[in-house]
Amino acid sequence: MADQFASELKVEKIPGVGKITREKMNRLGIFTCADRVSGLFAKIKFSDFRVTTIDRAQHKSLNPHHFELLIKEAMDRASIPVRLIGIGVRLGEPREECPSQLCFSFFNIR
Repeated sequence: MADQFASELKVEKIPGVGKITREKMNRLGIFTCADRVSGLFAKIKFSDFRVTTIDRAQHKSLNPHHFELLIKEAMDRASIPVRLIGIGVRLGEPREECPSQLCFSFFNIR
């Protein structure tokens, strides 16, 4: 149920996303939290500063349980204390109707 809620959550409902950011995201084809998500990852930095990353293809899902599994798998790679845990999503290719390059009006050089 949380998976469906997060996947369908409109970007404007995310704290910190205002009107301007929402409009920019919409122009890129991002309307919900799950749009363009192509993978999930977890990165662990251990107490000895070694780093490991687990990356999984995961389409249209932002279920917290998937992140928990990634973190557990990464932590199982070393039996030492952890300094830092990071999680994130990988974004897929933009839709065909979306621009593939940013354009800024102030760079309109003639």
